[in-house]
Amino acid sequence: MKQPKTATPHGAPILEADTGTPRASYPTLHARILDSLREDILSGALIEGTALRQDQLASRYGASRIPVREALLQLEGEGLVRQQANRGYTVSKLSLAEISEEFDLRAMLESDLIMRAIPLMKRQHLSDAREVLDRLEGKGGKIVDAREWGEQNWLFHRTLLEPARRERTLRIIHNLHRSGGRYVRMHMSLTERTKEGADIEHRKLLRACAERDVHEARRVMAEHILLARDELLVVLGNRR
Repeated sequence: MKQPKTATPHGAPILEADTGTPRASYPTLHARILDSLREDILSGALIEGTALRQDQLASRYGASRIPVREALLQLEGEGLVRQQANRGYTVSKLSLAEISEEFDLRAMLESDLIMRAIPLMKRQHLSDAREVLDRLEGKGGKIVDAREWGEQNWLFHRTLLEPARRERTLRIIHNLHRSGGRYVRMHMSLTERTKEGADIEHRKLLRACAERDVHEARRVMAEHILLARDELLVVLGNRR
């Protein structure tokens, strides 16, 4: 499934996270700083509580403090950093209760959106979702690491939810995927059992969409997200 750099699978322009602004083919300095910092946080290279000094970041990227500040403001909106009085920005740390709440929000929003999306789905949406799912399952001899799995997992969900045409809701869901996904990547190795369970749930969800069974799709979506929540909370609870 080849996609142009400036479009989603169905022709809509790629938007900068949470801004609604079309992304240029060549990223701006602000976008490069944003993407680099986001990946460092998601991968665990920048651990929870790490201070993010604007002058040091500006020196690191060879930039003024303006694009650095803009990137930090956007990451704050995504829940990945926090601004504290007299301390500036730090990499945020979510409590178990906050992580649970984020997954609960995902279950509520995504189960509602999938019901709205199914009546508007085209064959191409289902075909695109199948291709993404094949990559998630590592078919074709591809090795799927934690980072790639997270990216493809979001793409699968997005492909099924996009037909609902609720862009603001979709951006909120994307932020929730990012915030919760970093804990999966930082604290949880994707074992074969975990992958297989997710693959089975994804197949059930895709089947319900193909059969236009909105109630089954809603049930499977909510169950899929809440099972992931419960597994993650157990792992994090044992490590904190």
